Amino acid sequence: MSIIELLKGGNVSIILLLLCSVIVIMVLLERLWTIAKSKRVPYDLMRKVESMLRNGQNSEANEILEETNSLYARVLKSGIPTRENITQEEIADNLTIACDEEISNLSRPVGVLGTMGNIAPFIGLFGTVIGIMRAFHDVSQQGAGGSVVYAGISEALIATAAGLLIGIISVVTNNWLLSVIDGIRISLEKYATVWSQRLKHLGKASAETEQ
Repeated sequence: MSIIELLKGGNVSIILLLLCSVIVIMVLLERLWTIAKSKRVPYDLMRKVESMLRNGQNSEANEILEETNSLYARVLKSGIPTRENITQEEIADNLTIACDEEISNLSRPVGVLGTMGNIAPFIGLFGTVIGIMRAFHDVSQQGAGGSVVYAGISEALIATAAGLLIGIISVVTNNWLLSVIDGIRISLEKYATVWSQRLKHLGKASAETEQ
């Protein structure tokens, strides 16, 4: 008995495991695409925005950052002063909050992989129980026989193996993506710190010019 035969026969556990595998693949590919775009740290964008702020082009700088679909651009935008009397501590707090929000958004879908890793083995175990029940039912209806028992046992083992395989893949990819995202978090916090220092110097330069 194969997985295809079980699917054609409407085996509930195998259908659920197939859905789990599709979800795992979709989340993994989507996160890989998003993370790939987030690994490049755009210091050139920071310098460009800093130059625009130095020239008093705040609205133009905001427009560029809004058009740039990047977590780094959103962090830059959160540090741009929104009022004249804003303090450096408030700007630093805004940057910290922005970094936390971006990392939270980046890691939130990864939790689906952890969920799949937890429930897939149980779905496989459910399929195992159903397979054993089917084997005993067939024996009671048709009498003892190798082919009668083997069909149910085969169904049970396939469900167990599929559940464990999907669970292992889900847990491994979940942990790996979280470690990659943690690296992005460090880069983003470093980026925000550099931006905070640049804004501090920019603020001092503006104050000296006014004096």
